[in-house]
Amino acid sequence: MEPNPNTGKFNYAVQFLDLGKNGKEKIKDFIYRCQRDLLKRRNDIDDK
Repeated sequence: MEPNPNTGKFNYAVQFLDLGKNGKEKIKDFIYRCQRDLLKRRNDIDDK
């Protein structure tokens, strides 16, 4: 992770290795949870 010099927010990257079917499902679930959390926070901010 490193801060973006223009925004001060952090940039990050994720590397996926061959994890097999079970690992792929876990990664997919993790990404979906992150997306839901992000959308929920975005909606909470818009409601204020």
